[in-house]
Amino acid sequence: MSDPPGHRFKWRGLALVTLFSTLWTIAVAFPVWREPAAYVFGPELVGRHHDPFTVMEQYEAGTVPRPYFQPATDGPGILLAKAAGGVTAYNTLILASFVLTAVLAYLHAHHVIGSSAGAAVAAMLFAQAPFHVAQAAYHVHIAQIQWIPLFFLLLWRALDAPGPTRATVTGLALLLVAAASLYLGFVTAVVAPVAALAFAQARPRSSRPAAFAWCAAAFAGAAAVAFAVTAWWSPEVLRNPEAFAFPAGAVEPHSARWWSYLLPPAAHPWLGSVSLDYWRSAGVGEGLLEQQVSLGASVIALAAIGMLSRPTGGVGREVPRVALCLTAAVALLCSLPPTATIGSLQIPMPSALLFHLAPMFRAYARFGVVVSLMVTTLAGAGVAILLARRSRASTTLATVLVALAAFEYFPAHAARDTLPTSAHRALAGLTNVRMFDCTPPTPGTTGGVGWLMRAEVMFPAGPFEDCSEPQFGAKLALFGFTVLVADASSAGMWIRAGGVVEGTRVLQDHADATTFAVIAQPPSVYIVELPGFYAREIQGAASWRWMPQHASITLANRTATAAGGTLEMELDAFDGMRRLRIAAPGHPDLTIEVDARRQWHRVGPLRLPPGTSQLALTADQAAAPGGVLAAGDRRPLSVRLHQWRWLPE
Repeated sequence: MSDPPGHRFKWRGLALVTLFSTLWTIAVAFPVWREPAAYVFGPELVGRHHDPFTVMEQYEAGTVPRPYFQPATDGPGILLAKAAGGVTAYNTLILASFVLTAVLAYLHAHHVIGSSAGAAVAAMLFAQAPFHVAQAAYHVHIAQIQWIPLFFLLLWRALDAPGPTRATVTGLALLLVAAASLYLGFVTAVVAPVAALAFAQARPRSSRPAAFAWCAAAFAGAAAVAFAVTAWWSPEVLRNPEAFAFPAGAVEPHSARWWSYLLPPAAHPWLGSVSLDYWRSAGVGEGLLEQQVSLGASVIALAAIGMLSRPTGGVGREVPRVALCLTAAVALLCSLPPTATIGSLQIPMPSALLFHLAPMFRAYARFGVVVSLMVTTLAGAGVAILLARRSRASTTLATVLVALAAFEYFPAHAARDTLPTSAHRALAGLTNVRMFDCTPPTPGTTGGVGWLMRAEVMFPAGPFEDCSEPQFGAKLALFGFTVLVADASSAGMWIRAGGVVEGTRVLQDHADATTFAVIAQPPSVYIVELPGFYAREIQGAASWRWMPQHASITLANRTATAAGGTLEMELDAFDGMRRLRIAAPGHPDLTIEVDARRQWHRVGPLRLPPGTSQLALTADQAAAPGGVLAAGDRRPLSVRLHQWRWLPE
């Protein structure tokens, strides 16, 4: 219902919204509040990604690369990191964004609606929107959506009473949005002129010219300041914008599907699996995070009431319904893929033009944040209208729809460890740890791990690419590694199936990973790598590497004198018997016969000089697998290498 005259109810509502949003944030992210240096907010919807950890490290280092520095977010982040560290600073910005969003969305909705109850509902819905929760899990800058309702509040006020002061403040608010997040600044700048035109049309005709002129001045001034700051701070963006451009093919997967606004959020604890199944069946993978723009059926229903019902005193002013609806519609269109296909007809969408003008932006689904703001504001108006009718049926309907909205926006467990596994957490902070992590390196899965653990961490690469190779513990010992961690990926599956990492012993066995102590002695001679062999294959506790017709074995003698010994290899042949010729520098060629039986073969005695030596292996023939079991595998195969060992003289 509308507030009585005076501001008492407005500020009481603001206090309640501040309190409730703070309690909500603490409740859903309690582990982050308890240990802000060990956890990060949000469900890991698309797996571990490097973005949050890169920003944390930048904050702690006190520097962000110039083209990507966004001062309204990164400045406070760097200052907070000086006192509390990069992880805590990052988490503070994320959690504060929920409270600030609720506060500023309340002020925006109250100005539009004039009802504390309706504004409170609108504020909490926008602050807890699936877009905000999903983006806050990965992108601290995109999470700073609080400045968008502030901008629109000031825009509406500037259009209500046009003048230089309000126009200047509106332009500064637009710059603040961009200073917090370049993406959100871009989104807001695109939608703002449409919103201003639509809102001004509802004003008296006599005030429209002044409203248009002052808004145009505000937008032009903000654009001029943004251009001047970019030219001074990051001139390379203007000189060579192609260097920051995304490929055109990146736009479509990062654009919203229209039905993403209707599906439940993927992180919903009970309905999320339904959405995930649908997105996967539609081929949505890479841009799944960007599809989290759900509005919720109950929120849409409340917004429809706010849009279509005749006010009965439930709002304190005439709600600019058309302006809110048109702004939401334009933002929704901008969020869609570059081309809409209807039968054989292909219709270009606004994102195609926008990408042509600003190719450094690819995630047009982020226009969904404006859709969410406008729709939740209309939903607040719907609540105010229903409560103002003062009938049992209307009050019940409002209560039921708000309860359903709370259910639809209910988040999953909103905290996760900054480190990939429990094994990493157990080792974090320990001194004299040099760790080898068997996880295949990617920017997401392994990003920031060493920095977060405050330890030296190495991942599979080069001579260390294969955690399940024979004598791997001895190789790790040679290079000073003290522990090995294997998670549930291929090496971890092999270990849990009974595979043994030679030269190690289990130190700790966690549910999601196993830690091994390196106990082997550093070898004097070891196999560095196997050039030409195919990648290791694993089946249960067994593992092997196939050889084509030609390959080699690189051995290293780490002593200062020649080392004598014999290389033993456990081999079997593919499709019959193979003759394998082995050439070692300074030794006569050796030919061994390998058949389908798995057995050990001796190469030597060999005398290896200090440094590396290479054995050249040539099979008399190699054949591609055939039949049903080949499953499309057309690799030429000759012999299979299971294990090896060096026996010194």
